[in-house]
Amino acid sequence: GYALPYATHQGVYGTPENTLSCPPSADLYGVQIDAYGTSVSQSRSVAEALREAMEPHGYVVSLGGEEWDQPSGLYRSMFTVEFYVDRA
Repeated sequence: GYALPYATHQGVYGTPENTLSCPPSADLYGVQIDAYGTSVSQSRSVAEALREAMEPHGYVVSLGGEEWDQPSGLYRSMFTVEFYVDRA
């Protein structure tokens, strides 16, 4: 078994911050967050708490909506957050 609610994450894209004058000093990473719960309101509450925790450090760029996830039998709320990571 597993504890509910819970969240998962996965890297969905990344790109260097290229310039013409020098090698990139930072990379941009996009991370998809999926929050699961036994109800839509539970998964939404988890997603909102995670957004609030992440927004001081990155930018929420996409809200993926909410759906019934048949494989898990749970409700899922999704969003994507971007982080700039210095290479130094």
